[in-house]
Amino acid sequence: MVQDAINRALFDQQNYENIKHRIIWPDGTIRWVMETGKVFFNEEKKPIRMIGIVRDINDTVELESLLDDKKRRIASLMDISSEIIVMINNDKTVSHINTKGCEILGCPEGQIIGQNWFQNFLPPEDRDLIEKAFEDGIKRLGHLSEFMENSIINKKGDKIKIKWHNLVIRGENSNIIGTLSSGTIIP
Repeated sequence: MVQDAINRALFDQQNYENIKHRIIWPDGTIRWVMETGKVFFNEEKKPIRMIGIVRDINDTVELESLLDDKKRRIASLMDISSEIIVMINNDKTVSHINTKGCEILGCPEGQIIGQNWFQNFLPPEDRDLIEKAFEDGIKRLGHLSEFMENSIINKKGDKIKIKWHNLVIRGENSNIIGTLSSGTIIP
C-alpha cells in the first residue's frame, strides 16, 4: 500500500498523503501510523529527493475502534426494541432509526436517514404544529414534552398513531444536538 502510493507519486509527479498503515516496531509492537510525503523532481522530471512525515496515530485508531464498537452496541440495543426508536438532529433530519422503525414506516434505513422527519413521515395536517413544537422545544425551552401522541405516515400513506417518549440529546457544552424518541403503536 505504501509502496504503491510512493510509486504513484513518482509516476504522477504528485505528493502522497494520508496513507494509513501498520508498522512493527523493533520490540514486536504493532502500531498504526499515517504517512505523507513529497517528491522533488529536477528539470528532466527525474526524482531527486523525497521528504515525508510519519505520524503515530495508534491512540486515534484505538479510540475510533472503541467508538465504532460502542456505536454497534447502541445500534444493537435499539434494534432489539419492539418500539420505534428515532434520533432527530436539530436540522430536523433523521440521524438514526431502529429496525422496528423501518418496519413501521415500510422503508429501508437508507430512505429514512438524512430525511426531514416532519416533512416526510408526518401527516400533512399535523406537520406544522408538531414541527413548531419541536423547534420551540429545542431552541427556546431547551426541552421537549416528555410524552406525546401523534400520527406518522408509512410509505403506503397509512396513518399510524404513536405514543412517544422524548428526550433531548446534549453535546459539548450542554448544547442540544437533537432528540431521541421511543414510540409505541396505539391500537
